[in-house]
Amino acid sequence: MKPFSKISLATGTVAILATAVFAGTGTFDIEDGGAAEGNFTASVTPGSGDQALGRVRVSLSNPGSNNMDSVVISLAGARTGLSNFKLWISSDAVLDGGDTQFGSTIASDPGGTNLAFAGLYSDGVPFFYIFLTADLAGGATGTVLPGLEDISGPGVGGLLNFSPGDPMANSAATLPVELDSFSVE
Repeated sequence: MKPFSKISLATGTVAILATAVFAGTGTFDIEDGGAAEGNFTASVTPGSGDQALGRVRVSLSNPGSNNMDSVVISLAGARTGLSNFKLWISSDAVLDGGDTQFGSTIASDPGGTNLAFAGLYSDGVPFFYIFLTADLAGGATGTVLPGLEDISGPGVGGLLNFSPGDPMANSAATLPVELDSFSVE
């Protein structure tokens, strides 16, 4: 089998169980956040930090030998008021204080450019979750739907049957508008 240099995921509404082949190490099976698979729903609160926008589950066939050092995520939708994007690694499907940040915080919304996180993750667990969070301004507007574009790392042998943009949520998050005042005349 000829090795590939990156992992890309498919978009769509059908259930797809993705398998990434790592040369001599094992496979990554990706469960996206779309309705047919992980069915993650983003529920955001205006004026709050670290709001979960998307999630994917990664299963490893050979835990402990797979290293991940890069994750790339796209953001679909017209929006304002998002900042401080972070990627988190979790041992369960709940984003909480026990999770580990992967890579650096990206301070501002990249607009039409992808978010690229670089770090190193290697653990002996059979699966883990990847969450994307952002801070949400009180006056945020629009919608956002993150898509997993790429995962890579040392020894990555490739990924089969994928196209970039696999959804990290079952639908776009609607960024709420907070009512500042109301008057009746």
